[in-house]
Amino acid sequence: MHPEYAPVLKDKIADILKSEIFLGNIKDGESLTQEIISEKLGVSRMPVREAFLQLESDGILERLKNRHVKVNGMTAKRVVQIFDALSVFEISLVGQADKAEVVESAFHAYETAVPLQGKSICIQKMMAFHLSFSESMDNLYLHQIHKKMIMGYPMFLLRQYELDWRTLLRLNTEVYEAYLSKDARRISASILDFYKMLSDFALKECYIE
Repeated sequence: MHPEYAPVLKDKIADILKSEIFLGNIKDGESLTQEIISEKLGVSRMPVREAFLQLESDGILERLKNRHVKVNGMTAKRVVQIFDALSVFEISLVGQADKAEVVESAFHAYETAVPLQGKSICIQKMMAFHLSFSESMDNLYLHQIHKKMIMGYPMFLLRQYELDWRTLLRLNTEVYEAYLSKDARRISASILDFYKMLSDFALKECYIE
């Protein structure tokens, strides 16, 4: 394999493993080795090792002393924790988002995309709307943290499963209108409702225990 293709293969392997873990096909607590994965995928150990390192940095794998890695999979407790933490973090961001034009532009891009531009684009623009809260703060550090939280399990869930676009639009409209109102209680309630809907869907439809 030509060296310039190595990063692409590493990313593909990481995506495959992440999907299998998020879907529950690779179980929480399961032990993985580079040898087993490279054999199953028909690839060399080097890109598998790099994929492992990437997933370790994402908190999805945990390195053990015997050169194996342990899977930190999606349990019901972890799913609830992910969406609860994201809710609390985003509520604090909304209260500090001071570039209204950034948020407004992102919401209207999402609103006009639904449902005509297809699922993939609508999801991308919907989450870009949520990311606009941290983007409008002029704090790249917080924006990158926010982005990493959203682009992990929440984005996987939205892309993998069919959620009702009308419900998503209604909940996101409530978030946007709450933002415009600057009412702290309304902002908190609308964001909690949105992420609780995603959390409840994951627990019910994805058979997470």
